[in-house]
Amino acid sequence: MIITKDLLKFFKIALNIVRKKTIIEGIYISNSLMYAANLEGQVAYTLEQNDISEPIVIPTKAAEYISSFPFNSKLELLVNDSVLTVKSGRNRAKFSLFDVNTYPKKIEKEDFLLSINSEDFIDGIKCASVAGDGNSFDSRVKCVHISNKGYVATDGKKLAIVDMPVPNSSLENCEITFPISHIGYLSIFDCVNNIEVNFAHNKRAIVLTQDDFELSSMLIECSDIKPFVTIAESTKASNSCNSFIIEQDNLKTALSRIALLSLTTENKIMCVVNNSTLTLANTDTNTACEQVIDIIDNTSNEEYKMCLNLKNLREIIGSVDGDNNIKVIYAGGVQPVLLENKNKLFLMTQFRI
Repeated sequence: MIITKDLLKFFKIALNIVRKKTIIEGIYISNSLMYAANLEGQVAYTLEQNDISEPIVIPTKAAEYISSFPFNSKLELLVNDSVLTVKSGRNRAKFSLFDVNTYPKKIEKEDFLLSINSEDFIDGIKCASVAGDGNSFDSRVKCVHISNKGYVATDGKKLAIVDMPVPNSSLENCEITFPISHIGYLSIFDCVNNIEVNFAHNKRAIVLTQDDFELSSMLIECSDIKPFVTIAESTKASNSCNSFIIEQDNLKTALSRIALLSLTTENKIMCVVNNSTLTLANTDTNTACEQVIDIIDNTSNEEYKMCLNLKNLREIIGSVDGDNNIKVIYAGGVQPVLLENKNKLFLMTQFRI
């Protein structure tokens, strides 16, 4: 076995998978395939090297040891009486193997669904995911939802809608919801080539395939997203809402300065809109900081206030394109606030003032 960059990339994801919600520890290796699985999904890598005569399941420690070698290293894998010996030059290590028959079977692809631009797909999901990684105790809402309209994610307190329609009519009556924790696994994919999206295992999983890599995620039920989407869409369409436009860079700079002097990034931030200016102030009593930025366009001449989460606001502003303005839509009182940027719409719940 020769250690390649792609092989190291696979082991990085595989080790994360086997350490979380594990069915059984270990990584499956055959003469043409390696994969790791847990209760939520699996990652697979097609081998170009045929060094393994019989399938084996190596323990996590063996995977960590193999992945510790730099790429282009040549390793020799020897199996004798359920013992794996890994040799590299004068270095060697021995590991007990697991029973191959007890390892979960790999999810097989069934119906080919579509081929989609990987850069748009990954950017859309990652942008939506900023609204799905909060500290919610309800795991059902910590997910990403994909339909023919685009990508949606929420944690029950904030929401992101990325209007990036999947260019295929097959998704017209299809909706996919998978765990937010799998967002990090998308790093195995290259943004240059398209990703093939498949339903598998009787429509209970989504399989993403690109070249030699394959990622499967078990689909989950999530009805909690729909009420948030309804609130966001109705707020955006309302004629009674106030709105104003500000430059993203100015807002990002102001928030960074406030965060620098705040005792905690979870702090409340007071936003006061007064005709042509937006005043931002943290609520720390010992490190008060106030920043004033200009408003480009405002639909109201009246002063009004909003109280938002500093950390969440910074994450959302940082996830959108840097050369675009931000439109803020405010429905009044403690109603949720919307932030709109080109094809992205974010909803944030407010603190009570």
